[in-house]
Amino acid sequence: MQPDKRLIICDRCKKQVPISSIRYVPVGKDTMIRVCSGCRAKGGDNEKAAGAAAKPARPRKTYYCARCNYKFKYDPESNITLRCPYCAKTDQLSESNEVSADKLLRDADE
Repeated sequence: MQPDKRLIICDRCKKQVPISSIRYVPVGKDTMIRVCSGCRAKGGDNEKAAGAAAKPARPRKTYYCARCNYKFKYDPESNITLRCPYCAKTDQLSESNEVSADKLLRDADE
């Protein structure tokens, strides 16, 4: 059997490469792109994933809305105003200092 001589364009480097060197790589939730063997050897996807994992987690506080009994987390360093994501009200919010069941069990072991 003869090797396949069809050419296809790599979505990353935009070069025409043989179809046998193309692999489909997921990007996002529902999208796939064609990546040639040269681009896969460079490893561009691994660098992006390592950069996203290196970000430190920002501290988030837990708040409670007494109007709708909804508990949620909010980042005080964000530019978004503090309001309940369920009812969109700001009048009955309080910082939640409730003790969770996990914390009670951890304290009991000590």
